[in-house]
Amino acid sequence: MPIYIDSATLTALKAEKGRIGGTYADVAEAALDEHIDQVGEILRQGAANKSAGSSLPKRRKSPQIRGGIQVQLRFTKAQRDWLDEKVAEFGAPSRSVVVAVALQLQLGTRAS
Repeated sequence: MPIYIDSATLTALKAEKGRIGGTYADVAEAALDEHIDQVGEILRQGAANKSAGSSLPKRRKSPQIRGGIQVQLRFTKAQRDWLDEKVAEFGAPSRSVVVAVALQLQLGTRAS
């Protein structure tokens, strides 16, 4: 499954992968386990801000993730299905955004 992350998050992801001796997916799983509630708050807040004050539906844009370096994660079908549920629940534009925000929070690369 491809995800798109910024260069600071990629650098931190590589370091964490080496530190734990695992895979990118292992780091992402830990990030999702630990931060999914906060990811939901961030993405819901972004969706609410975009729709406030206008009846015209807006095109989906994601100010949450800057950059666009593609990283492949090996997630199971069950994990991808779970991510699809979170995308719908949070109003996220994609699975990639959900995972990328979780990684930023886990790795300390999320801008305030």
